[in-house]
Amino acid sequence: MSAAYEKGKIHFDKHHIMFFHEVAKETDKKRKAYDGVKTRCRDTGLRYGIQYPSSFRVTHDGNSHLFTSPTDVHTFLEKIKERPCD
Repeated sequence: MSAAYEKGKIHFDKHHIMFFHEVAKETDKKRKAYDGVKTRCRDTGLRYGIQYPSSFRVTHDGNSHLFTSPTDVHTFLEKIKERPCD
């Protein structure tokens, strides 16, 4: 991995190759649980991202909100549904 980072961008047959650290199966499972709320955030124009290892960050009206479960994100999205997004 360190060699890949030192090399910088790597291309093969005109394709950009990216390397990622391994993620434990349980962490990957937790991250995948956010797939539904990621779609909702994308559809409403909210900025979002997964925070290492498996928290979910949403930016609304210039404020970042950090969640530890998809249910909490869903509840938050329902609360702001009627308000405009940033």
